[in-house]
Amino acid sequence: RNVEPSTRWFHGTNVGAATAILGQGLRGRATQQRTQLAPLRGRAYATRELDTALTYAFEGLVSWDKKRDVFHIWDGLRKECALVEVGVDFTGCVPDEDWLGEHLIDAVKGRLYANSNDLPPMAKDAVLYALRGISDRTRAGWAAIPRHRDDELGVWARTGKTAVNQLQKTERGRGALTRLLAFSPNVACLDAGMKPLRGWRLRLEDVPKLHRDGSNLAMVATRLG
Repeated sequence: RNVEPSTRWFHGTNVGAATAILGQGLRGRATQQRTQLAPLRGRAYATRELDTALTYAFEGLVSWDKKRDVFHIWDGLRKECALVEVGVDFTGCVPDEDWLGEHLIDAVKGRLYANSNDLPPMAKDAVLYALRGISDRTRAGWAAIPRHRDDELGVWARTGKTAVNQLQKTERGRGALTRLLAFSPNVACLDAGMKPLRGWRLRLEDVPKLHRDGSNLAMVATRLG
């Protein structure tokens, strides 16, 4: 199944890495990290949300100000970054593990419909379908996690990684992951799942000029390559 042609996907990085990606393609990380926040091994990430791509590219110096409806920036050492627009084919892709873990935790604790108000009903149904593909022992462990944790993001990441590993082992589980791809704002793909389309060099000081949907990106950023 291919993603809708109207969807724009972004990968945020530094200028040097973006130049390499445009020439050689987007490569998954062969990470040896053991931390719960480490990326999924051998996968590269892309996002539908420009603010998320900018947050990664500028190492947290950029965020979206919902009240003012503009990008907010902080001063830092990184003064410019790059965005690579990529075409995403869902073949070889899974939902972002942090996003997946958050909603699975809500589901197993019976609060999916109360907490995940940003998800459409079909997405919540897909989360519940995926949950049924998880082992009883794993679900019991998730249900026992205390409601308030200082390392909440780490819990989501660990939960999502466990879910991806379990669901990929069965045809039903792989189908559940595919259903969720339509709703996840970020995806983690094997090399064949992404194709670099174009790259942009962007100065930190120009970020506030951007529209959140990236519609004026060509007017604010400089084309790479």
